[in-house]
Amino acid sequence: MGSPAGDMRAIAHLVKTSDDANFYLHSAFPWLAAGAPARLMVYGIRTDFFGIEGFIEAGINRRSVTFFDPLFALNKGKYRIGGEYDFILAAVSLDVRRTTPPEFDLMMDADPEASDHYRFRGYLHISRTASFLDQPFEVFRTAVMRAGGGLLFVDIYVNSCRLDAGDALVSGATITGMLWLQGCLAEEQKG
Repeated sequence: MGSPAGDMRAIAHLVKTSDDANFYLHSAFPWLAAGAPARLMVYGIRTDFFGIEGFIEAGINRRSVTFFDPLFALNKGKYRIGGEYDFILAAVSLDVRRTTPPEFDLMMDADPEASDHYRFRGYLHISRTASFLDQPFEVFRTAVMRAGGGLLFVDIYVNSCRLDAGDALVSGATITGMLWLQGCLAEEQKG
């Protein structure tokens, strides 16, 4: 179930077991229903006990990232290891800030227990605004990895109150921080 408005939506997963008449809350989280497009090959899939939540390992030429698919319960029958799919990639961050330009764009694991949690550094391509629960957010489309002769972009959502007012985060700036990465099949974004 989810809130239908805006590019940030809320999803709650409810589970009902066969021997219990009641549903119980399995999880709840924001769903980033918009993002940067990417054509990626699926290298691996991990899911929970119920098959409701899943993580997708995907990339280009064996350079890969792992992301949470908030619509995994709907998408899981479509995925095939070795198949290429059009995804949209987005992330939530609490600590984006300006940094010196890197020699290369970088995304690396931040927590071995959370495969969708990364440190990143890359150049800001474009920015826009969004809102979620009446809070203003900045969205930074950022190149986080060189892959397959091109760049892998992610839309990074940051609550505006978490940004340093004196930090000029404009196109061409290099930014850094931590992010929680999501990806959905692009075809699921219609409607």
